[in-house]
Amino acid sequence: MKAKLYIILVTLISISYCASGQRPGKSEKDQQAKDKRQQGIEYFKNRDYEKAADIFEDLFKDKPSQTNYIYLYNCLIGMSDYKQAERIVKKQIRSNPADPRYQVDLGYIYMSSEEKNKGRKQYNKVINEMPANRGVIKNTASAFRSRNENAFALKTYQKGRILLQQPWSFSLEVGQIYGMAGDYDKMYTSFLTELEHNDRFINSIKRYVENSFKEDEEGIKKQIFKKKLLKKLQKHSDNRSFSNLMIWYSIQEKDFKLALDQSKAIDKRYKEDGSSIYNLAQICISNERYEEAVEALEYLVKKGEGSLLYFPARNQLLVTNYLKLSNKETTIEEWQELEADFADALTEIGYNARSYELIRYLGQLQAFKMQDYPKAIRTLERGIETRGIRMPQLAQLKIELGDIYLYSGDPWEAILLYAQVHKTLKNDPIGHEAKFRHAKVSFYIGEFEWAKAQLDILKAATSKFIANDALELSLTLQNNLGIDSTNTALKIYARADMAMFMNRYDKALQILDTLENLQSYHELKDDAVYLKAQNFIALGDFVTADSLLRVVYDNYSFDMLSDNALFDRAKLQEEQMNNKTKAIELYSELMITHPGSIFAEEARKRYRKLKSEPELESDF
Repeated sequence: MKAKLYIILVTLISISYCASGQRPGKSEKDQQAKDKRQQGIEYFKNRDYEKAADIFEDLFKDKPSQTNYIYLYNCLIGMSDYKQAERIVKKQIRSNPADPRYQVDLGYIYMSSEEKNKGRKQYNKVINEMPANRGVIKNTASAFRSRNENAFALKTYQKGRILLQQPWSFSLEVGQIYGMAGDYDKMYTSFLTELEHNDRFINSIKRYVENSFKEDEEGIKKQIFKKKLLKKLQKHSDNRSFSNLMIWYSIQEKDFKLALDQSKAIDKRYKEDGSSIYNLAQICISNERYEEAVEALEYLVKKGEGSLLYFPARNQLLVTNYLKLSNKETTIEEWQELEADFADALTEIGYNARSYELIRYLGQLQAFKMQDYPKAIRTLERGIETRGIRMPQLAQLKIELGDIYLYSGDPWEAILLYAQVHKTLKNDPIGHEAKFRHAKVSFYIGEFEWAKAQLDILKAATSKFIANDALELSLTLQNNLGIDSTNTALKIYARADMAMFMNRYDKALQILDTLENLQSYHELKDDAVYLKAQNFIALGDFVTADSLLRVVYDNYSFDMLSDNALFDRAKLQEEQMNNKTKAIELYSELMITHPGSIFAEEARKRYRKLKSEPELESDF
């Protein structure tokens, strides 16, 4: 009945056009068809197949396009109107006898209508009648895959290999089918076979392999893949694709030694410029794997000054050695030896734009590792006077020089340098960093009102971390200013915070202990406990730090620092106390209780990483 009313309505509209002597123009007619198709698609999405079929049947009669056909065909299958579907498909076959898609669609009708034997017979007929044409073979297999008939798609590719007399053809597609079926052994074999003959799809293969690892808690898939890849490497040592894939896999697994060995082998064999090794060194540094980074950079330095990467590698090697020594127990002699290496490099390269990193880290070494503040100040001042250094780098040198002045007991010179940076780059993140440090120094020296005014401005900073730090300190000031006329507790807390900034952790703890005797202490208690925890972390007393962070979270769960404490606890459990299970629990709790926290995104990443690891072992 509805269909008849629809036809009458269309007829009346046509008559009205004729009566008025008007006909819809082509563009108007196209728009009507477009609107009608959109309505049909909405019906289809809502599974109202009858209404959708009425629309697409009209559209298909007017314009037998592939889109109109697909919607009409699927509507008829959805309605179980297999006879009508068969008529339409056979009509398409007559019009397009060389197109295998319609032959597959015919078979699918039989499979859907419980005529399984007839459907399988039709599928096999399509496969057996395929010509030795790569395009036809791929289209036939794609038609099967679109109907989720993966077994017949696989059979199509296998027959195609015989027809083309290429046993390795379609290995990528075959691997995908095996992966969908959960047969990862055959999936990896197919992908590696593809790479043996064609490296165009190496990035796609990396993506498929990486996705296959996501649900591999016991690491079985990784073991299968690595074993197969190693066999291919042994058999085809000259195949760069296998070497590149092994480097990629090793980096994923953080086996940087294996990645470096492979990278060096490729670099030597093909006489490359070392850029891949330099990039690998950067990855090692970002993962704090300094031993491998040093080995990579030393390899590049040994290439000699004729290499384009000699100077960048030499500079980065010195910086990496600085980072390496900073993460272990060291002697003053080791720092003195490294200082001499920096000085030699600066003598050779000179003070210029290329030596920015050397100047920066030499200043840090002299100030914070050797406590030779005058020498560090001279190094950075000379760097600041050097021509060619870009403005952001110059600003960084000024900030670090300001820090050194603060360490050496000259907060006013530090304030002057921070102010210069902010004035020059006030809308840049580094300008916000300088302004925050200026406010922090003002807090240290007791200029609380001025500091709070600057912190309130910084709460709108583009850097979310600076904005968050500014908000936290501003609230600390807001909650504690004026509790007593002299702001005694706040001044003591500021002195402790400054001592920690200067790496005087024992001194900071002594100052914080004096707070407990003050009547106004209770307003600062959560801040003081949290600051104590940070000092114990710096001193390596992780158990005490963990207990203090737990106090902050349990007793001050509605305070500004509760998410900080929870995130810091989770990191301690993960990185220092080797209790991965507890870390997962704490990261999960943070995501649930503090979804808007600045740490939520990082917590989610760490949570997923830990959940994907094969074994979770705890010392507790």
